[in-house]
Amino acid sequence: MISKHKEENEVYVDETNISQREAFAKFEELAVEVEKKWRKIQHDEALRLFREEMKKEEYTNPSERNEVYEKLKQEQTDVYQKRREVFQQLIDVNGENVRKNKFDKLLESIKELNDVAQATYDKKFEELLALHNNLEAQLKSIREDLQYRLEDFAAELEGTTVQEILDSKVKFNF
Repeated sequence: MISKHKEENEVYVDETNISQREAFAKFEELAVEVEKKWRKIQHDEALRLFREEMKKEEYTNPSERNEVYEKLKQEQTDVYQKRREVFQQLIDVNGENVRKNKFDKLLESIKELNDVAQATYDKKFEELLALHNNLEAQLKSIREDLQYRLEDFAAELEGTTVQEILDSKVKFNF
């Protein structure tokens, strides 16, 4: 009788061990799937937050750039007005009484206005280029941060690299 109970206990223990191994294997499979889904969610969230950040006014239409454009527009208007004044003086000059000296002074005024205008435009375009380069550096830094986050999550890497994902989903036109 004891041997019968012993055999029944051994069968029970063997069945329980098999059942536990099967349950643990299913648990491991489920844990792997849950982790993949979690990584995918984190990956998608990182991309969403990045895109949301890139839609901000400070990247799409920076106020500093707008200020430079407004100043440039004002300076162009000022130069235009000064040129009109000089041209009006030319129009008002009586052709019969004009002297070469007067005409040369007006011509020199126009040349000086052109030089001042060009220097001003060059300065403003240098400011714009500096703003652009600064913004480009900021965006590259943000993109690198995104790359590190995506590498941490390693969600969509089946056959692709993080760099390939970034190249296909995160594009900058510098």
